[in-house]
Amino acid sequence: MSSTSHHDAAEVGDRGLICDVDLAILAAPEERYRRYEADIRREYAHVPEPLYRLGRRRVLARFLRRQHIYQTAHFRDRLEARARANLAAVMATLRSAHAR
Repeated sequence: MSSTSHHDAAEVGDRGLICDVDLAILAAPEERYRRYEADIRREYAHVPEPLYRLGRRRVLARFLRRQHIYQTAHFRDRLEARARANLAAVMATLRSAHAR
């Protein structure tokens, strides 16, 4: 399994750093992060909308439940708050669209 395929919160050393680099997109500026989410949706275009929303909420909730999204202090100090804000915003959108 590659270091970036599971983003295990218990990774250490270089593997943790690699995961943090891979997850840096979660803390992108709002407009860029929205494009990232749209890219993911296109990647899963074959998945029906209700199932996609459910699955995406599960993935994002798993990150939000972690004590820290990023494993290294460098990334936590710089990106953690912005990443959490982006994930929370997407979760709210996924929930509100589901409620319609």
